[in-house]
Amino acid sequence: MIREGYLSEEVIPQLVDVLSPYAGKRDPYWVSQKLALVVMNPINFFYDKAMQGYVPSTTYLVDVLPMLIQKANEAGMPVFYVRHGVERGREGSIGRWWRYPVYEDSKDSMLYPLFAELPGVEFIKHRYSAFSSEAFSSALKMYDVGGLILTGVLLDLSVLSTALDAFDRDYSVVVPIDGVATLTYDLHVSTMKIIAHGVGFIPTVEEVISAI
Repeated sequence: MIREGYLSEEVIPQLVDVLSPYAGKRDPYWVSQKLALVVMNPINFFYDKAMQGYVPSTTYLVDVLPMLIQKANEAGMPVFYVRHGVERGREGSIGRWWRYPVYEDSKDSMLYPLFAELPGVEFIKHRYSAFSSEAFSSALKMYDVGGLILTGVLLDLSVLSTALDAFDRDYSVVVPIDGVATLTYDLHVSTMKIIAHGVGFIPTVEEVISAI
């Protein structure tokens, strides 16, 4: 499997240029809504270099996401960590597709130490989308959330699935270009094009911080 450490401060302007034709000229109505910051899969499996699922570009995320999390918390915005972990004996499609399913009770599925020390509420999901967690869905209603700022990994799987589900549930969707990561630059660009075309806004992390 190809793994690229493609995210860097130098690459972000390039990503913005490549994606800008797909972003459209819609008014940023998300700015005036009650938002929740969602960090997808901030777990050892993707962030720990010793793990099989390590995503090299998380070395960039560990620098930018804490700033966004702290800003959201200071603004009174709910911060949700949605970690992936399937139930043993109920692996389903994920178990058939992946050779190494991440189980909810394993070290792989636990929050990466950096995120465990930051403010926020933790949820467990058993499939790609955060909406596979009933507790997560209930929390959005409890906080009267109108839009989601989606960050984390993997952009092309869990983040995209959650973005599509959120849109279909009438939430506004915001996916910061440099607040998400996947395994390759090409996957990042293609997935962000899909999001920008059909379901969500794609500002930079800096623009999100300024807006909230």
